[in-house]
Amino acid sequence: PKLMKSLVGKKMLIGTSGDYPPFSLVDPKTTTYQGLDIDAAERLQEFLDVSVNFVRFAWPKLVDDLLAGKFDIAMGGVSRSLARGHEVAHTRPYMTVGASPLVRQGDQGKYPGFAAIDQPNVRIILNQGGSNDRYFTPRIKNATVLRHDKNDEIALKVRNDQADVWITDSVEAVFWAGKLPGLVAAHPTNVYTTQAK
Repeated sequence: PKLMKSLVGKKMLIGTSGDYPPFSLVDPKTTTYQGLDIDAAERLQEFLDVSVNFVRFAWPKLVDDLLAGKFDIAMGGVSRSLARGHEVAHTRPYMTVGASPLVRQGDQGKYPGFAAIDQPNVRIILNQGGSNDRYFTPRIKNATVLRHDKNDEIALKVRNDQADVWITDSVEAVFWAGKLPGLVAAHPTNVYTTQAK
């Protein structure tokens, strides 16, 4: 509340990754931001009568950049977690999602659950530094773990056979399956985790 009052009539810097649809994505042609949380930021801008500038962050540096004052608030599908909650404040959640796999079309039957994914011949890719990386890395015992630091490029890596499975949030898996032919969100309602956003 103090932050919001101090921003009335001023400029607000909003940190967002720009690589996490459907919450925050930068259009590569226009370099404009779009997504659910971008729409919410625009409403916040109107409500507080502030001008808004977006600042991109990398997921591993999210909390450090916020604490360093590089932006006033982080938006864009940021998951609530105890680790983050020890250092920064969360707003009330507005959505609950869970992790599920994104795979190539035709492969969804190979992976009925996590045990089928965690096999020696499977290449699992994770968003480096994201909440799924932190959660699944210690739990993957047999599969090969790959990481990529540009979240918006990972779906193409699965489609191009550079990885077999991307464990991501179900809403993101559904988004990329709808956007890139050849991909499918495998079992998006049978999620492995539950995360509040």
